[in-house]
Amino acid sequence: MIDRHLGEVNDLESDLVALGREWVTIPTRDFADHFAMVRQINAEAAHFPQAALDAWQEAGPRRVQHALADAFARLDASGLLRVGDPRRAAHHFALLVGAEISERTFHGAIPLGADEVSAIVTDGVAAFLDGYRGRGN
Repeated sequence: MIDRHLGEVNDLESDLVALGREWVTIPTRDFADHFAMVRQINAEAAHFPQAALDAWQEAGPRRVQHALADAFARLDASGLLRVGDPRRAAHHFALLVGAEISERTFHGAIPLGADEVSAIVTDGVAAFLDGYRGRGN
């Protein structure tokens, strides 16, 4: 998904919005069972061994964050973004486009209208670009 939207950037803002929309719709669209498990893990995290939580993070969430950070580092090198720390920028992007949706939908358990999702993602990308837009963009 990251490579599809950021592998070859034609319009940075539009490409980031498209990535953000896909990013936040995956839980309910394609992987409902997986995200039901994520909700359970989040609810019971205090009862899991730290090693198990770390292994789960490395296999999923951190792997995705690293891939997004790599894409942002490439966009920084090309001048489209200005990121000092690509991993932090990836975290900021994920929070800006997804945190409100995740919170309001209880991690995908309760649907949110497509127009509302689109507005949240678009506003999140705008805020992200206010902080990370590259030279001359």
